[in-house]
Amino acid sequence: MFAFIVTPKRKIVLALKNKQKLSPNVTGFEFTSTNKLPYLPGQYLETTLPQSKTDGRGNRRTFTIASSPTEDTLQLGIKFYEPGSTFKKALSKLTVGQKIVVGNVGGEFILPKDKSVPLVFIAGGIGITPFRSMVKYLIDTNQKRSIELLYFVNSKADAVYKDVFEEAKRVGVTTHIETKAIDENSLKKYMATSTRQLFYISGPPAMVRSYKKSLKKIGVRNRAIKTDCFTGY
Repeated sequence: MFAFIVTPKRKIVLALKNKQKLSPNVTGFEFTSTNKLPYLPGQYLETTLPQSKTDGRGNRRTFTIASSPTEDTLQLGIKFYEPGSTFKKALSKLTVGQKIVVGNVGGEFILPKDKSVPLVFIAGGIGITPFRSMVKYLIDTNQKRSIELLYFVNSKADAVYKDVFEEAKRVGVTTHIETKAIDENSLKKYMATSTRQLFYISGPPAMVRSYKKSLKKIGVRNRAIKTDCFTGY
């Protein structure tokens, strides 16, 4: 409830400032606005993009915000597939200065208020975006926390935001970039003695389900697991 109270449902127009390839399949979009959109690290927003012609999925999509509220621009990290939807194709063709409408911010995939709670972040592919938001926020506010980040990619070349996660070492974030799935025994070494430890899983639905199941098998309580699924559209 708190997450929705502090992020009211409002619409804001963003102008594209920059876009760049972050990896072979991921593009980073950076937007500016005269009115700052309020959000918490890890939350998502709804995007509306004008199109001359749309497919059955329409002109709206939901994306997790990759930037931190401490930054001057709003950033999205988006993975592109072939064949893409009409929305993704229109998004890929955005040029500097073009505008989109965003709003309806929400989500409870956010940092706990208690800074002493040990955290484990498990990210698959573009599911890294909410963690980039959270970690950048911790860096900018100089908040030290105990965090293990397991970042799963197909190859090292697919890993994005590596500069942020490297800098995050000074605030207690340890990043492990993995190119293969790990089993339940390997997950056990990231379990803390604290019963308050929380696990965050973000990525494709099948990956999220698999790691949630594995965590529960090794004794992690359901209420200690938070999930955020990314579908390709």
